[in-house]
Amino acid sequence: MRRYYSPSGIEMRPEDFERTPISLFVADGTSLNEVPGRIGGPGEFIFSNVPNGTYYVKVGMDYVVTRDRDVDLSINLMGRPDVRLQDRSFVYADISLNHLEPWQYSPFPTPPEAPGPSLEIMSEEVPFFAILAVSDALAEGQTSWNESGRSIGNADTVPVFERERGDRIWVH
Repeated sequence: MRRYYSPSGIEMRPEDFERTPISLFVADGTSLNEVPGRIGGPGEFIFSNVPNGTYYVKVGMDYVVTRDRDVDLSINLMGRPDVRLQDRSFVYADISLNHLEPWQYSPFPTPPEAPGPSLEIMSEEVPFFAILAVSDALAEGQTSWNESGRSIGNADTVPVFERERGDRIWVH
C-alpha cells in the first residue's frame, strides 16, 4: 500500500502511518481476520501472506474493498501543506472584476443542490472555493462585476492568502 499527500501537485509527502493507522482484513466465513503488516519505505505499508481474493483495507476511518495486489491510496488535496487558516468561516471583501467574457443566460433547469450558472472563485494554492453570484444577479452580456463589503464564506475556515507565496484566485 502506498499513500501520499499531494497538495496541488506541488509536492508529494509520504503518509505517516504511525499517525494514520492502516489495517487489512480478510473474510473468513462471517468474520474478518486482520492480517498483520509493517511500515515499508516512506509512504509504504506492506502486508505479507494476503490470500488471493477480496480483502478490506482500513485507513483511518475509511475502507477500501479490493482484489488488487498493489494498491495506491494517494490523494490530491488543494493547497499548500503550510497554509494558515483563520478562525472564521467568512470574510468581507471588495470585489472588482473587469474584462470578463460576456455573461450568457442559460435556460436549462438545475437541481436545487446545484447553483446553476454562477460566478465562482477558487484557489489551487489554498483550500478555497466560493460562489459570488448566480445568474439572477448578472445581466445578459455583462462583462464586469463589482461589489463592496461582500461576505464570502467557505465550508469550514477561510485561509490566509499570501501574495509572496504565489497564492492566486481563479474566477470561473
